[in-house]
Amino acid sequence: MFIFCFLISLFLEYLSQKQAFRDEQLRLARINRTLRTCACCCDEELLDDDMIHCDQHHDFCQSIQISYFQKEINISICLEHA
Repeated sequence: MFIFCFLISLFLEYLSQKQAFRDEQLRLARINRTLRTCACCCDEELLDDDMIHCDQHHDFCQSIQISYFQKEINISICLEHA
């Protein structure tokens, strides 16, 4: 049980550091005016690492892509059971 608690503690510390790093990246991007905007959801607080580029040179945030694929998977599952 001790090892599990220790691993959870390490994981939570990692997440905290990751969030602090992202917050700093966003702060610097605001200062440098390098924030990106998603062409679909219009979120304006995005970093280059948040973006996915399609063949037509449109930029979309990763959350839009995840949402799209989740919908596509659900549609194909529904069609299989129809």
